[in-house]
Amino acid sequence: MSKRTLCLSAIILLTFFGLFGTTDSYGYFAFMPDLADDIIDVHILPEQPTVVDDITIFASGLTANSPVLSQYSEFSVLDRSLQLDIFIETGPWTSIDTWWHSEEIGRLSVGRYDLAVYAFEWMKPAGSHIIEFEVVPEPASIFLLAIGIIGIQANKCNKSRRL
Repeated sequence: MSKRTLCLSAIILLTFFGLFGTTDSYGYFAFMPDLADDIIDVHILPEQPTVVDDITIFASGLTANSPVLSQYSEFSVLDRSLQLDIFIETGPWTSIDTWWHSEEIGRLSVGRYDLAVYAFEWMKPAGSHIIEFEVVPEPASIFLLAIGIIGIQANKCNKSRRL
C-alpha cells in the first residue's frame, strides 16, 4: 500500500467518524458525563417575591452538542409544587454549549413552594434542579395589619379605663 493511499484512507475514516460519530461513542464527553447535559443554575426574580409580584424563573445549563437550535417549555402547578420542563434541540457538533431559558409564571399566593426544573435534550433527560422559595404578603398589607392590631389594642385599653 502506498503512502498516499494510507493517508487518504486515514482521512476518510476520520471524516466518517467525525460526521457520524455520537457523543456517547466517539465524542469528547463519553468519559466526562458530569460535564455535559446539566442544569447549572436556577433562580427566580424577584428573589423574595410578594403576592403582587410577577415571578420569573431563570434556568441555564450545559449541553454536550452545539449549537442550541431551539427550545420550548411546559410549566405546570400542582398545589405548592411547580414544575418547568425545558426541551432543548441541539446541533450535531460535539462541543460544550450553554443554554438559558426564562419563564414568566405570574403571581402566586402566600406560601412556600417547591420548584423542579427538568431539562431534556432531544427528549432524553439531561438534568434536573430543585429549589424552594417563599411568597410573602405585600409589605404594605403587613403594615396595615400591624396598625389595625395596634388600634384595636388601644381601643380596648381606652374602654377598660372608662369602666
